[in-house]
Amino acid sequence: MIASVQRIRSHADDSQNVAKSVRSSLEQSAYHVLRTVSFSYEHGVLLLRGQLPTYFHKQLAQEAVRRINGVTRIVNQIEVTSEPSLNISFWLRPIENHINQPIKETVK
Repeated sequence: MIASVQRIRSHADDSQNVAKSVRSSLEQSAYHVLRTVSFSYEHGVLLLRGQLPTYFHKQLAQEAVRRINGVTRIVNQIEVTSEPSLNISFWLRPIENHINQPIKETVK
């Protein structure tokens, strides 16, 4: 009985470590839109969800978490919206290029 409790606790600790690593990897990306990606992790499978403006960003999100210890499979269910709220060139630039630049609003 004690061994099974220890395995459950160990599995929970491993899952928490993987989740912290995934969140950290997404948050440290130069592309700030990756911070909006949600995920779940269970038994080696990482499920990515959310909406991103381009397929490029969808792939970046997957690559950001690909080498995390404990992740054996990635299911990328991120939806590409294809209608970013800002100019597409804005989204393709890393975040450091956005610092101290005003955001242009378009009026329709």
